[in-house]
This record gives sequence, C-alpha cells and structure tokens, in this order.
Amino acid sequence: MLKLERWIVYPLLMLSLFSSLVGIQVIRAQQEILDRVVAKELVVVNEQGDEVFSVRPNNNGGVNLLAGQKDSEEYFEVRVLDDFLGFGLLNTSMVLQNSRDSFYVAVGSNDFDTGTTVRLSRSMYDGINYTEDTAVVLETNEDQGAVTLLRNNQKALLGVDAGGAHVDLIDFDTESVAVMGADADGPLLLLIQQEPGVVLAANSEGAGMALGLIGNDYVPYLELDGTISNGGSLYLYNAMGGTRGILSSEEGTGNGGLWLYNRTGTEYQSLTYE
Repeated sequence: MLKLERWIVYPLLMLSLFSSLVGIQVIRAQQEILDRVVAKELVVVNEQGDEVFSVRPNNNGGVNLLAGQKDSEEYFEVRVLDDFLGFGLLNTSMVLQNSRDSFYVAVGSNDFDTGTTVRLSRSMYDGINYTEDTAVVLETNEDQGAVTLLRNNQKALLGVDAGGAHVDLIDFDTESVAVMGADADGPLLLLIQQEPGVVLAANSEGAGMALGLIGNDYVPYLELDGTISNGGSLYLYNAMGGTRGILSSEEGTGNGGLWLYNRTGTEYQSLTYE
C-alpha cells in the first residue's frame, strides 16, 4: 500500500471504529432510558403543540396527572395528595369530565388528618346548569362512622358513634326532616315538614309523642305520654306554648282528672274523683 493510500485509509478505519463504538453507547443509552425515565415533569403534545397528557408534581409530595385539556369539556384528571382547600387537608381524587356529565372519586382526610373520607359522585350537565348531582360519601374517624347518600337536594345519612346509631332523611326543597335514632336512652323518631314537627320517643320507663314548633326554642302544642309508673297523660297548649288543658291521672290516688287553665295559664279548674 502506498504511503499516500495509508494516510487516506487509516483515518477512515479509525473513524469507522469510533462511529461503531459511539453507536453501541447510543443503543445502550436508549435501553437505559426505556427502562427508567427520570424527569421533573412529563408533557405530551399533539401535532398542533397542544398539551394532551401531563404528569406534574405538586407541593405536597404528590403528583397531578391530566389527560386532555383542562379548559376543554373533556378531560381525565388524577390528583394524589393534593390540598384542594389550602387548609392542609390532603386528598387523592380522580375526575372524569366530559361535556354532559362527570364522575368524581376522592379519598382523603376530612378532619385535619383525624378521619378518612371516600366520596363518589356523578354530575349531569346540560351545558348551562347541573341537572342532577348524586354522591355517596363514606366517613370514619376515631369516634364515629357515617354513610351519606346525596341526590340534588335530598340527603340520607346513616351514622354510628359512641352514643348510638341514627338515620337522618332530609329534603331541603320541602324542608322535610325525619330522624330515627337508638342509644342508651332508647329509640327516638323525629318528623318535621317545615313546622310544626312531630317527635316520638321511648325508653325503658315509657313512651311519648309531642307536636309543636321544633327549633332553637321548643313550643309545644300537644303532648301525649305514657309511663309504667304513672299511666297515660295528655297535655294541650295554646299557640304560645302555654298550658291550657291536662287529662291525666292524679298523682298519689291514681284517680283520673281533668285540669283546664285560663288564657294566661295562671288559674285552672279541675275535675277529679275524691
């Protein structure tokens, strides 16, 4: 081989060998990237450059995942350890949203890390207003547990705590409330539709029913009770809650008696057996 040819061939051979080694390293690097990807943020865009998928960390040690565009009517979002309200309550949630309805699941703490809440909800949207909103909420902490069903302005709650168990049924449109409870004092049934309301209660000593205005200040209209020791009694009241009549048995003798009060409730006449 001529000296001139050597000066041409040898550099070409070295260049070829170097290219081969570099190619092997590139292949190895590609394999390592496929096995493990390390990034602060992952964003996928379409041909127009719009974000269609993203994974971003949040400030709470969690991550937010979004598929689709948040400002559009269709997207899928997952938030892990996200502080929704800014009060230190970390939740994990999943939202599936389209132009007509959305499905929402949230799991997290509901009382500054003392309890846990699981919420599943579905909302129907007609483009202007939400036409239907339903949800199931499971809550638990050290002292109590509850299951709540929600649909628009109706609510049904089943709860258990140290005092006992209770069921609450509420219709906010008609202001109707029904509460049934059972605890150490006995069962209780409360029925209210605006006003007046009805209360039914019972325990080991007796049972009773009350009809009246049930609010911050209870104003009775009618009370009926029966006890093991004293029998039955009927109490009548005026619109202000003043006593107007009592039908009962006389304490001590056990004889029946009728007591009628004047309009001020300061005087009365009675009819009893001597």
